[in-house]
Amino acid sequence: MNNILLSIKLFLCKISSNPVFIIEVKNSQVRHVKGDKNIKFINDCVDIVRENNISNGLIYAVKNSDGKTIIRTSSEISSESAQRLRNLWSFYS
Repeated sequence: MNNILLSIKLFLCKISSNPVFIIEVKNSQVRHVKGDKNIKFINDCVDIVRENNISNGLIYAVKNSDGKTIIRTSSEISSESAQRLRNLWSFYS
């Protein structure tokens, strides 16, 4: 059931938020799904996923009203882990 919900969230993310990129975490495996590919950021995401025992979720980037790329996550990822991902992104943006 979790995989179905994650697939639905992935689909909605693709069509509604026009993401810069999408990274999917499924069964604790990190996979680039769409958009710009920053290998170093993805590799660092793997570390955060492993350290925080994240089993499923989405990590994606969108442009804010100022045109700056910001990181968002799905609800499966804790707010603490999401903050770590946003902090990490600041090194790459």
